Parts: sequence; C-alpha cells; structure tokens
Amino acid sequence: MSLRNGVNIHKFEVKICNLRSQEDIEFHMGNWLLKATRCNVGKICLDLESFSTFTLPSAVLNSAFLRDLELLTVSDAWVKFPSASFGGLENLTLREGMVPSEFGDWISSCKSLKMVYLHGVECDEEFSQSLILHAPKLERFSWAGSVSNYSCEGNLEFLCHSDISIEHTSIANNEYKFLDNGIIGKVLQSMHWVSSMSIRDVSIEEISSPELLPEFCNLLSLTLKRTNPLDEITSVVLLLKSMPKLNTLKILGIPCSKEEKISHGAEYWESQSLPFVHSLKEVEMEIEGKNNEIELIKYLLKNARALKKMTILYKAVLCRESAIRKIEEFQIASSRIAFMEKISHGAEYWESQSLPFVHSLKEVEMEIEGKNNEIELIKYLLKNARALKKITILYKAVLCRESAIRKIEEFQIASYHIALYFRPVLFVKTLVRF
Repeated sequence: MSLRNGVNIHKFEVKICNLRSQEDIEFHMGNWLLKATRCNVGKICLDLESFSTFTLPSAVLNSAFLRDLELLTVSDAWVKFPSASFGGLENLTLREGMVPSEFGDWISSCKSLKMVYLHGVECDEEFSQSLILHAPKLERFSWAGSVSNYSCEGNLEFLCHSDISIEHTSIANNEYKFLDNGIIGKVLQSMHWVSSMSIRDVSIEEISSPELLPEFCNLLSLTLKRTNPLDEITSVVLLLKSMPKLNTLKILGIPCSKEEKISHGAEYWESQSLPFVHSLKEVEMEIEGKNNEIELIKYLLKNARALKKMTILYKAVLCRESAIRKIEEFQIASSRIAFMEKISHGAEYWESQSLPFVHSLKEVEMEIEGKNNEIELIKYLLKNARALKKITILYKAVLCRESAIRKIEEFQIASYHIALYFRPVLFVKTLVRF
C-alpha cells in the first residue's frame, strides 16, 4: 500500500490463516488498516477467524471515506470497538464473536448507519446477549442469534426492511428468566415502519397477545420462514393480523417431519378475518401437501380478489399430484390469477443423484437469487466436494447475499482448503448460469 502514493483504495480485504503470533500480526493488521485509511478506503472486509481478540483502531472508524465494514470472527473471539465513531460508516456486517457491553453505544455514535447485519454476536454481560440500538437513518436491519435483551432509542422511521431470526437465550437459573420476557415484542414494536420483513416462526412463538405487536401500516411484503407445522400458528396468525396492507406473502421452509396435531380447516381461517386478504397480490408457499397447508391455500384463493400470482413449491411429485387435484376444485375469487409450480430440490434429492464429479471438483462459480434450490445445491457441494478449493457466489442484491451467508455458515464443509467469496453481479462481465 505504501507504493500507491495516495491513490484511493475501493476495497481492503484480509484473511489470515495459520496464525502463529497474534501479537505480531495484530500489530501489522493495525498498520495495514491505518495505511488503507490514508488511501481513503471505502470498504474493509476482515476475516478474523484466527484471532482470539482484535481491537479496531479508532482512526479507521473515524474515516470520512469508510462506508462498509465487514468482520467475520469465531463465536468465542473478542472484537473491541472504540467508545465512539465520527466517520461516515453506512453499512456494518458482524458475524459471530463477542463484543463489550459498550457495543450498543458505539453503534449509536455511528450517525450515518443505513444497514446493520448482526449474526451470532454476543455481549459480554452475564446472562445477556443484548443490543441497544439508536440509528435514526437505518434502512435495513438483520439480526440473528440468541438474544435476551433489546432496547431501541428513537424511531427507526427510515427502516424499510428487517430480517429477524432471533431465539430466546436458554437460561438455566430461574432468577434470570425475566430477561426473556417480551424481547420479540420490543424488537417488532421498534420496526413498525418497515415495508418488507423476513422472520422465523420460532422468533415469534412467545407472542400470545395482539397487544405485544404494533400495527405494520407500511408493510407490503412478508417472508415467513417456518420450522414448525401449520398447526402451531397462534403467534403467526397474530402477526398476520397486524399487517393490513400486505401485498406479498411468502411462507417458506418445511418442518422437520412433525405430524399435524390440530387441523385448521376453512372455518378456522374464515373466522380469523385476516385484514390483508383483500390487498394480497402474490403468494409463494412451500408445502408438503399436508391438510393445514392446503386449507390455507383454499382460504386465500377464495378470498383474495386482487391475487395475481400464486407459486407452490413442493418437494416430491406425489405431493404435487395430491395438491393439484385438491386445488383444482377450490373456489377462486380472482379472475386474473396465474399459478406457478416449482419442485423443491432439497439435500435428499442431490444426495440421491450421486454426481460422479463431486470428488474431483476444485472450483465453483454460481450466480444466485437466494432461492432454496440454489442454496441446497451449494449445501450438497460443500458437504461432498473434498477437493474444493474455491467457491464464488455471485449475487444481485445485498439482501440475497445476507440471507445466503447466514445459511451457508451453518453447512457442513468437507474441504479443509476452501476459500469462499461473495461478489455482486455488477462487477462480473460474463456469467455462466447453472
């Protein structure tokens, strides 16, 4: 960098492998970051998986040119931030790791933040993985991991998208169980301005009363990621009732082979009087062909007069045949609806194909939209390609990238030498689609 003679750097990216002396490399890393800052670096990406602790220099975070900061650590590693920042940071991505209790104060000092993505980040306070958020210009917020406390200071009036995948902290000592009370309610109350939301059903399973939810007057698009069958839907229905202007509803994910204990028929759904049903224009739903899924589809088709498109994702041909036979007999309110059918190729499908090249595969490049079939193929390749050295994921949108990273981080990886890259399509001239 000393040879650049002050020429600006667009992106500075570092990944350290086989760390021998942390003290020396942390010193050098700090110097590299300061030199990059003098070159007006706009984006910094640090893979700190080899570090047990790392302190970000305050001069870096005070840079007027730094817009994007991405940090990847391991779950027991410490990342320390200065008490305040006065730069122009707009996008923050932090995956895994421990942060001091002052982390919320530091975020609040970043007055220009527009996007915050936190995955598996834990606070050092005993019995508390918490977040204090004050980011008045925040437009996109993604929070995943185990949490027990949350507070938001001020209105997030510019927030347009939230992706919530949080779980309540398991605390053995009954003395601290009060920490779990009302967390998701606080989170959702602070985000009532959003126009689109993605949320896991396990994140809202503690919602038992409509008083815990705000009215999402601006919400037009909801993606519900389910791990529970549709008979466990009290909290889901309460959430749906709080969204009167919903245009797009996506219900994705297949429960872990749980049998339905309660049957919710047409009468049940009619009795709920979901307020958004008259404004609903698009539905995408992943199904196994179970009765509760079919009954929800029946209700939507009967009542959604503005519905223009319904996409059914199914796992097997038998599921499709059974579902189609039933759906063909349903009353349809909209005269302009288009049906789309897509088969969902999960891990079992790819394993059954026994692709012969998988053991010799060394490099993969794949352009994705974040769809389930794309992610499942990546999962299969990572699990089985022992010789794989490089996989490049090309994405069209930041949200697609965020969603993909969260899933891929949890996948089993067979290769010990793999390098994983995420690149926006904008910078790629020639693409080969799979």
